[in-house]
Amino acid sequence: MRVVENPYYPGMTIIEGVDRIDFHCKRCGGCCRYRGDITLFPQDIPRIAKHLGLKSGDDFLQNYAEKVFIKGKPTFYKYVIKAKSDNLKTCILYDEEKKACKIHEAKPPACFFFPFVTNDYRKIDSECVIEDAPCIQESELGKGKKLIEYVKANPLYEEEFDIRMRFERLFVELKVKQFSHMNEALYSAISKRLFEGYSITDGKKEVEERLNDAEEWAIFI
Repeated sequence: MRVVENPYYPGMTIIEGVDRIDFHCKRCGGCCRYRGDITLFPQDIPRIAKHLGLKSGDDFLQNYAEKVFIKGKPTFYKYVIKAKSDNLKTCILYDEEKKACKIHEAKPPACFFFPFVTNDYRKIDSECVIEDAPCIQESELGKGKKLIEYVKANPLYEEEFDIRMRFERLFVELKVKQFSHMNEALYSAISKRLFEGYSITDGKKEVEERLNDAEEWAIFI
């Protein structure tokens, strides 16, 4: 195991080479600080919108999410959950008074998997990176559950895991492809198809249909 500087947050550290952890949430809110980077998967959008009592997925995106364009591709984007404008960049969905997440039962994978950090779901059953947060100091590294065990322990994420894997592969593939004015409309269409226009009644079937379309359109890029 190695403690190294977090390349995304100067001054913060991460722990590499960990395969499992005996972790218990302390409800300290530490993982809800310095945010603005929680990526939303397509299926998160209608589920969270419904949980919040909103009318549509677009209502959720408009009020709680931010569009992030992929570097070098001005028409290709994803959505992340907004951060508040405070100095700690607290997640907009963190309730300071109750010290609780407003969407705890429907939170995205990045939140559910804390303290595991992975940008590659294909390596989810191997060594992972652990956030070196204060609450981790009271946990045992090398014991407890693997990340894949966290997934399988929650039917919500287990059922959708294959979709997340496909989305991750597609997004990585499109990020490294050549961008030109010839395919900018396709990049925009894929982003819109994956993230926008959801009804709160949409579920796995509808997300799979959208992902099928996106994968077919990506062939022409």
